[in-house]
Amino acid sequence: YLYISQQLAMLLPTLVVALLATLCPISATADSVYWPAEDYGLMKPISGCPLVWESGSVEQDTQSKNEHDSEYLAGYVEKNRIRKEFCMKVGHADGVGEWPAGNYCIYRYGHQCPIGFTTGLVNWEDRDLHEDNAHEGFLPDGDYTDRHTEINYCCRDDGSISDEIVLPTKDPFVLIRNTLECQKVAGMTAKLQYIKDDTENMDDDSKCIGDYPYICTTNEGCMTIGDKTKIHDPQVHYCYYSEF
Repeated sequence: YLYISQQLAMLLPTLVVALLATLCPISATADSVYWPAEDYGLMKPISGCPLVWESGSVEQDTQSKNEHDSEYLAGYVEKNRIRKEFCMKVGHADGVGEWPAGNYCIYRYGHQCPIGFTTGLVNWEDRDLHEDNAHEGFLPDGDYTDRHTEINYCCRDDGSISDEIVLPTKDPFVLIRNTLECQKVAGMTAKLQYIKDDTENMDDDSKCIGDYPYICTTNEGCMTIGDKTKIHDPQVHYCYYSEF
């Protein structure tokens, strides 16, 4: 009996740990997964930006036929005006590792893309009549004037949208679509969103260059790469992610 009691005493800590692991399983939680390193930006969801990230916004004066399904995106879409809001991860915000392979886009910040991405841009010629675009805060790389809005993107297509990537799941976030569907993210469900800008009617000089997100236009159809110097009413697509 003494021997058996000694053996049970030795096994007790192991049994307790096993029991706790069963009752309170430990896994890769939102608190143990960090946003990737380097500088970049995301579209801002209605819930706000990650802690210590910066924010910014651009307001575009447009023609009168904007279209959208953007209930989970911060900002607004009105008849003649669109406000887009951004979450920007800049130097002082911590990050770990690289972005995972997949098929999606983010905003460029700091004049270069994170490792694994290539760059491109979309330029909207906004309504010329009033020339009252506005912008504030931290913005993606681009060119923001009274008459046009140009945003630089970082895109990648080195993985399948069906292969789940791992990103923080503590709060909702938005990626930019680079194909017909949303990239799958572990532990998150995705909702499709889009914003279609009604660009200048007279001599519209809107364009897209390089490797940009999946966009659809009224005159060139849908595309995701290649230089197009005359596009009209570009529609950009987003994926809003929230926990299951």
